[in-house]
Amino acid sequence: MKIVGSILVRNEDRFVERAIRNVAAFCDRIHAVDHGSNDATWEILRSLASEFDHLDVHRSRNSALAHRLLEPYAGTATWVIGVDGDELYDPSGLARFRDDLLGGAHADVFRLKAHVLNCEELDGDRGTASGWL
Repeated sequence: MKIVGSILVRNEDRFVERAIRNVAAFCDRIHAVDHGSNDATWEILRSLASEFDHLDVHRSRNSALAHRLLEPYAGTATWVIGVDGDELYDPSGLARFRDDLLGGAHADVFRLKAHVLNCEELDGDRGTASGWL
């Protein structure tokens, strides 16, 4: 059993680093595709890929690449989490959820939906994020 993250981003330089760091320990592998950003998103992804050996990054004008990167997991014991570049999950909840999934919980279902915070604003001084659930 493994957990794979998939993230397709465009011009998410304000949030993408935090979004990836948020799911890095949850995922065994993360595939990130930059869909032609013209801000610092690509440079941030490349920097994170040098830090996390389980993160691979691609740049493509064809958003279907994100799907093609997941094709090898079809028919395997793999959970895939789709992460938006501005989403944050509760870290302790992710840790518990990872244990549940790897322990066989939800093995009888095809799709699960989670609560996330879609960020509109980050306050680095206070270490907070705000947005909508």
